[in-house]
Amino acid sequence: MHEEDRNCQLIVWREHPSEQIQIFRLNTVTYGTAPAPFLATRCLQMLSDANTTKYPLGSLAIKRKFYNDDLLTGSENFESLDLIRSEVIKILNSAGFTLTKWFSNHPKFIDSDCTERSLSFNDKNSTKTLGIHWLPKEDLFRFVLDANFNDLRATKRNILSVSARLFDPLGLLAPLVTKAKILLQELWIQKLDWDESIPLRLDTSWQNFKANLLQLSSISIPRYVNLESSAICQIHGFSDASIRAYGCCIYIRSQSASGVKCMLLTAKSRVAPLWQHIFLPNYGHGSAYVESTIRENYIFGQTLKSCCIGLKHIHLHYKPLSQIECPKSKN
Repeated sequence: MHEEDRNCQLIVWREHPSEQIQIFRLNTVTYGTAPAPFLATRCLQMLSDANTTKYPLGSLAIKRKFYNDDLLTGSENFESLDLIRSEVIKILNSAGFTLTKWFSNHPKFIDSDCTERSLSFNDKNSTKTLGIHWLPKEDLFRFVLDANFNDLRATKRNILSVSARLFDPLGLLAPLVTKAKILLQELWIQKLDWDESIPLRLDTSWQNFKANLLQLSSISIPRYVNLESSAICQIHGFSDASIRAYGCCIYIRSQSASGVKCMLLTAKSRVAPLWQHIFLPNYGHGSAYVESTIRENYIFGQTLKSCCIGLKHIHLHYKPLSQIECPKSKN
């Protein structure tokens, strides 16, 4: 904290009621205050800019690979990965930030003496990355959800609480999340109270949703999308729409000496607003727009070196309004 602002962070403290109260002044940014997230992120950005020349790999990783307080990065070989780790540690240590909990799918990285404060994995050899369970040895993503929701009463409050547990930033569970969004939309249409039992028709959808949640542990998705420097890569996007929702998904197709692989990279879905009477082709435009946004913000924002990227164009075919047949009125 700047010395002029430190008096704004005064606290009173004593270890025992019989002791005299002492006044302490906090000289660092206190986590929990409103500007703390911005200040923490801004500190990382400033450290990255200040060390661009001295530690180029580490400064680039800090600027692009941090999400809040989690560093998610990688490399094609151990030597480069170890250099990134070393530079990041030196940059952050210079400002008093100590990185802990190092995890990697490379056994040499974990067992190496140069790894600082690496923690052993639990019995399941899994760790959480942004709410997603990652199995480093198999290099797979898995979704694990506690089954304590199975006996909850079917109310709007409980359904919203269970749906909020699905933290899926990559959209890998987009079909399931979309079902939850549609169900919540129906509950709001019915104008039910928070603790009121839902109708039988919606209860059937809720039971199906819970059955799908219980199968989440059987889903495993490879983390690595095989973007080798020598591979020829293509981005394939697919978008579709219905009256209730629309969305898209992005696949990476890579061709190398080992063969051709297609991997799901990300997906996005949105629920269609029911209070607006929009023709289905307009939702098709919406899904295409979502896909183009993902490509621009997510794909092109990353650095894909030595990769030939081919774009798959989207063509929407639909009839003009003058050719759409409307049902004749019985009157």
